[in-house]
Amino acid sequence: MIAFVTSCATPGEELDNAKENATEAQEELDIAQKAYEADVKLFKLEISEKIAANEEEIAIINYKIQNSNVFEKAEYEKQILVLEQKNKNLEKKMDEYKSENKKDWDAFKVKFTSDMEELGQALKNFTVK
Repeated sequence: MIAFVTSCATPGEELDNAKENATEAQEELDIAQKAYEADVKLFKLEISEKIAANEEEIAIINYKIQNSNVFEKAEYEKQILVLEQKNKNLEKKMDEYKSENKKDWDAFKVKFTSDMEELGQALKNFTVK
C-alpha cells in the first residue's frame, strides 16, 4: 500500500512558510555569528592578559639574573631571551590571526592555548641560582 501525503497549503502559504523559515534560519545564523565574534574577542582579551603576565614574569627573572655570576648570567640571559621571543611570537600570532569560520577558530584556540601553557610552564620552571 502506498500512501501519498499532499499539502493543503496554497502556493501563497507555502511561499510565506518558506520566507518565515528563511528568516528564522538567518536569525539563528546571526546569533551564531555574534557568539563566535564574542568568543574571539574574549579569547583575545584573555591571551592579552596572559602575555602581559608572561612579560612581568620575564622582567622578574631578568632582575634575578643580574645577581648571578658571569657564567650563569650569560646562560640565563640566552634562555630567557628564547622565552621572551616565544612570548612575542605568540602575541604577534594572536594579533594577526584572521579566522574564516568557527571550525578553524576552534582548532587555532586549541593549538594556541597549548603553546601558551607550554610557555607559562617554562617560565614557572625557570630557576635562577
